Amino acid sequence: IFRSLGPENLLLKGATLKNTKKIYGVAVYTGMETKMALNYQGKSQKRSAVEKSINAFLIVYLCILLGKATVCTTLKYVWQSNPFNDEPWYNEKTKKERETFKVLRMFTDFLSFMVLFNFIIPVSMYVTVEMQKFLGSFFISWDKEMYDEEIQEGALVNTSDLNEELGQVEYVFTDKTGTLTENSMEFIECCIDGHKYKDCISEVDGFSQTDGPLKYRGKAEKSREELFLRALCLCHTVQIKEADQVDGLMAHPERRCTYISSSPDEIALVKGAEKYGFTFLGLENDFMKIRNQKNETEMYQLLHVLNFDPVRRRMSVIVRTSTGKLLLFCKGADSSIFPRVQQEEIQQTKVHVDRNAMDGYRTLCVAFKELTEKEYDKIDRQLNEAKMALQDREEKMAKVFDDTEADMHLIGATAVEDRLQEQLAETIEALHAAGMKVWVLTGDKMETAKSTCYACRLFQTSTELLELTARTVGDSDRKEDRLHELLLEYHKKLIQDVPKNRGGLKRSWTLSQEYGLIIDGSTLSLILNPSQDSGSSNYKSIFLQICLKCTAVLCCRMAPLQKAQIVRMVKNTKGSPITLSIGDGANDVSMILEAHVGIG
Repeated sequence: IFRSLGPENLLLKGATLKNTKKIYGVAVYTGMETKMALNYQGKSQKRSAVEKSINAFLIVYLCILLGKATVCTTLKYVWQSNPFNDEPWYNEKTKKERETFKVLRMFTDFLSFMVLFNFIIPVSMYVTVEMQKFLGSFFISWDKEMYDEEIQEGALVNTSDLNEELGQVEYVFTDKTGTLTENSMEFIECCIDGHKYKDCISEVDGFSQTDGPLKYRGKAEKSREELFLRALCLCHTVQIKEADQVDGLMAHPERRCTYISSSPDEIALVKGAEKYGFTFLGLENDFMKIRNQKNETEMYQLLHVLNFDPVRRRMSVIVRTSTGKLLLFCKGADSSIFPRVQQEEIQQTKVHVDRNAMDGYRTLCVAFKELTEKEYDKIDRQLNEAKMALQDREEKMAKVFDDTEADMHLIGATAVEDRLQEQLAETIEALHAAGMKVWVLTGDKMETAKSTCYACRLFQTSTELLELTARTVGDSDRKEDRLHELLLEYHKKLIQDVPKNRGGLKRSWTLSQEYGLIIDGSTLSLILNPSQDSGSSNYKSIFLQICLKCTAVLCCRMAPLQKAQIVRMVKNTKGSPITLSIGDGANDVSMILEAHVGIG
């Protein structure tokens, strides 16, 4: 039996067995192949601007010391070239010393002058600065204002060399989910075939909605609603942890199990389906069990999981029902689902998705398709071949995933709320008052991120928004020409048309009007990597000038690499402004490492 091994089969250091008694394994990535060793080899040491300045001055002082010692040594031998001028009586050379090789004597005299003038090097200042950094890191860790009562931990300073940078930060780059928001997801509503269902009794679009089991309106609607809720119960990687028992008694009898997942969105969706009467009971021997609203247990054989990745922005499962029917359920971002479903099914759902995004909710679309035995055999064979490939496995897997997740049928969409962090708006205002500019770099949908920026007062009602997105640039063959036009238009508005005052300065006018910029990942790719025939290699410089004139910038649908590119672009501008990056996820690591100061 041949089986492929992937990240899901890897147990990292410190892992604890939860739902199984024993495993068979082999030790891999040991010694110099461990993450700790590899990261240590490739890790770059961040140095503060103050430390770089001190090192530069040190070179100057060292040159002065060398020059002074050289001049004094030369003058000494010029003076002693006269036979009447010799060493003073208390420092007369012996006969043996006088016969020593002259170059050697000159070298020893040079070293003597180096020792005499070594006070030029401010050694005590270095000791004082390092001591101040060391003690300053303790003040940060002792600060009660930085103590998190929820996790019972305070701030941890990994490097004390960057303390002085905190007072010189000009640009703050932050992720949205888990940083501006609490990353505590709550299911708010869903949309099935264009009809909205909420957690409260109301009348919307002429359809009845209720909290709890759905009030079905007909056989066709009932079938679609049940299909949607089954998709939420099956298309995920959630695991169930049974409640702890003490002497046969449950600690919390009202909650018999706990959902565990690497994504809080999935837990929110499973809990949302539970509100409507469909409960996920767990995975056992490749069979997923759910309880429907009639309190009946349904069994589905889990055949394949097409895991989520940030490029596809979706995940899928292939299951077999108890009647032998083969189904593929898929959920993901609207931008990745809509191109893969029947186009006539999109419009009604898209209206609700856009409305929910404008309200600040995180949206996901759900689709499905039924497979024949012949189609499944082909998919199963291709998946197994791709998994067993020793070379280009990821590319082959991605191609099979794309071919499998095609020609689907849209069922509906979900809306999940991610609450803002406490006192977020006040913090943003304090940063602006201190002269810092805040940029939000997120992978979320533009409407959702835009609504969050308004809620946290990053964008004010008076802020004029400049948009560089797929909506304004377009998807036609002329999108690079349209991008060029927009960049020139915004550049003219922010920079070229600024009226000069008597002193020839522009500062007073720019402060009277605030501008905000919104850009998505696809447009940023065009700016950073223009085509050869576009004839516009200066996209990057024009875009950067526009960004620096804006009070706030929102970058949505960003890949991890693009986040780092944005930080690097600002960091390398004229004047080398100090940058700070904040994030809490694996997709934020690249921008945290790129910035002068990283907080995670």
